Parts: sequence; C-alpha cells; structure tokens
Amino acid sequence: MTGPDGEIGLPGSDGADGADGADGIDGTNGTNGIDGVDGTNGTNGFDGVDGADGQNGQDGDDADLVYISSLEERIASLESDLVNATTCQLVAWGKCPNEILSSFNNRADFSGMSLVGIDLRGADLRYANLSNADLSYADLSNADLRYADLSNADLYRADLIRARLAAADLTNAYLRNADLTNAYLSNADLSNADLRYADLSNANLNYSDLSNAELHRADLSNAYLRYADLTNAHLNYSDLSNANLYQAVLTNADLRYADLTNAYFGNVFLTNADLRYADLTDASFYLAFLNGADLYAADCTDAYFSYAAISGANFNSTDLKFADFTGATGTTGATFSNSYWHQTEWTDGVKYDSNQG
Repeated sequence: MTGPDGEIGLPGSDGADGADGADGIDGTNGTNGIDGVDGTNGTNGFDGVDGADGQNGQDGDDADLVYISSLEERIASLESDLVNATTCQLVAWGKCPNEILSSFNNRADFSGMSLVGIDLRGADLRYANLSNADLSYADLSNADLRYADLSNADLYRADLIRARLAAADLTNAYLRNADLTNAYLSNADLSNADLRYADLSNANLNYSDLSNAELHRADLSNAYLRYADLTNAHLNYSDLSNANLYQAVLTNADLRYADLTNAYFGNVFLTNADLRYADLTDASFYLAFLNGADLYAADCTDAYFSYAAISGANFNSTDLKFADFTGATGTTGATFSNSYWHQTEWTDGVKYDSNQG
C-alpha cells in the first residue's frame, strides 16, 4: 500500500543552454538609392607659354609680268573657247550667235535638221547645206549665207534682216512672213519660192531669179530688182513702191492690185503681164515692153510711158491723167476704151483732155 505524498521539494537549478538553432534564410535585397548630385567642375588650367617666333623666309624672285600677261590672255582665250563650246548647240531654239559654222573649205551639212527658233545672228554659214532644214522662227539677222543651199528649207517667219544671201539657193524655199528687210540677195535663186507676206523692203535682189515665185502681198518697197527674173511671178497686192526694176523680166507676171507708185520699170519686159487695178502713179515705164499687158482700170496718173512698146496692151477704163506717151510705139494695137484723159501727153508730144487712143 502506497503512503501519502511527501512535501514538494525546492525548485531545481536551470539546466544548461541548448545548442544554437540553424541560420535563417537571407532576406530580399533592397532597391538602389538615388544618384547623388554632380560635383562642381574644376577651374581651367593656366595657358601655356607662347612658342618662339620662326625665322624669316628668303625673299622670292621678281615676278615675270610679261609671262603673267601671256598667261592671262591664254586663260581668257580658253574661257572664250569653253563658252562657245558649251553654248553653241545646233538644235531647235539653240544659241549660236556669231559662230563660224561653215566655209568654202569646210562646208557644213545641216540638211534636213530641225533648227526651229535657233539663234544664228551674225553666224557664218557660207556654202552650208541647209536644204530641207526647218528654220522657221530662226534668227538669222546679219548672218552670212552666201552660196548656201537653202532649197526647200522652211523659213517661215524667220528673221533675215540684213542677212547676206548672195548667190544662195532658195529654190522652193518657204519664206512666208519672213523678214528680209535690207537683206542682200543679189544673184540668189528664189525660183518657185513662197514669199507671201514677206518683208523685202530695201532688199537688194539685183540679178536674182524670182521666176514662178509667190509674192502675194509681199513688201518690196524701195527694193532693188535690176535685171531680176520675175517671169510668171505672183505679185498681186504686193508693194513695189519706189522699187527699181531696171531691165527686169516680168513676162506673164501677176501684178493685179499691186502698188507700183514711183517704181522704175525702165527697159522692163512686161509682156502679157497682168496689171489690172494696179496703182502706177508716177511710175516710169521708159522703153519698157508692155506688149499684150493688161492694165484694165489701173491708175496711171503721171505715169511715164515714153518710148514704151504697148502693142496689144489693154488700157481700158484706165486713169491716164497727166500720163506721158511721148514716142510710145504700137499704140494702134493698144485699146483705150473708157480711159480717162486729162493733160495726157500723147505720142506727138501734145497734151490732150480727150481719148486719142
């Protein structure tokens, strides 16, 4: 049998500390801190000491002024050649003023080329072949085209003022509305050329061939046409006032409504020419051949027919006041029906106010 519990004893002393537990897991790294403010820039360093001066160079030789001048001239010449080489272009609307493009020994061939509107002012085109070329609207003023071949060329509205075209071939050329004022066309061949509305005032056409040419409404005032051949030319409504046609040939020419005031037709051949309604005021037909010419209704006021041959000529309805027929021949074969006479000097040297024809 168990006895009763004894009294509780005093507490025992603390036991020894137990061993340290294992290290815990490392914590998460913290975020980076904000960058600090940049520091103040340091002061500039002191400038270095200047280097010593270099030694003086030797004196140069004296310049050769003559040589320099020759170089300058050569440079100017080369620059001029360069300008010409780069600016002269033989194309439509090109620029070739004052260029030497052809000569007797170097005959350029521009036949069939399109040179519309090209600037050939003052250009030397002697002996050049421009046949069938298109030179419409071209500027050929003062150009030298002597002996050039312009047959069948298109020169519509071309500027040929003061151009030199002596002995040039312009057969069948199209020169409608062209400006040939003061042009030199002596001995030129313009047969069958179209010169309608062309300006040939003051032009020199002596000895030129204008046979079968179209000169309707052309301006030939003050032109020189001495010894020119205008056989079968169409000059109706043209202006030949003050023109000189001494010994020209106008056989079968059409001069209807033409202005022939003060023109000179001395020794001219007007055989079978058509002068109907033309203005012959003050014109001279001294020694002219008017056989078979038709002057119906022409104005022959003050016209001079002295010693002219007028056999078969038609003066019907013509105004003959103050006209002079002194010494004219073939009057019996001419007709004067309804012509107006006033102080008209007939073949006998007497002035009449009535028809004596």
